[in-house]
Amino acid sequence: MLMKEEIKNKFLDESGQSVFEFVIFIPFILYIVAVMMNAGNAINASINQQKATRGYAFRLLSGNSNVPTVADLDIANGAGLVKTSTYIIGWGASKEGDVYHGACYKFPSMPGDGLSDSEDCKNPIPGQTKTAYVRAYTFFGICGESYVKEGAYYRRDYIGRARDICTYK
Repeated sequence: MLMKEEIKNKFLDESGQSVFEFVIFIPFILYIVAVMMNAGNAINASINQQKATRGYAFRLLSGNSNVPTVADLDIANGAGLVKTSTYIIGWGASKEGDVYHGACYKFPSMPGDGLSDSEDCKNPIPGQTKTAYVRAYTFFGICGESYVKEGAYYRRDYIGRARDICTYK
């Protein structure tokens, strides 16, 4: 009977339980901290990209109240647009051919979450809807005069100006 009671007391003894819980939950806590740090870095990078892009756009346009420029209008016309009134500038971390890539941040993954370790930021796995990567893209635009393409020339479009601000058609 005494032996049975000693065994029962051993199982009911809670000494060491906090160490056991700490060892079990520390990986989850570290994972949450890593995710929060990566999310914070991605947000911070996006804010800094926006500041740099906005500053660069204002620097390019300093002293020029006539935006978009003829070169910008030609690019828009090449894309099939016949009416435009916006000057847009974007920021890219890298460029491959005509494709710009935004800054890339990888979030830590847990075993069994369905994310592939063979994936990288520039080459996602085709057909996979989940990814461990987040891209921060930045564009900045300024509303300007509305222009319409007529033949080889662009004319200012004053008709309906109030409702056509910052349009792409």
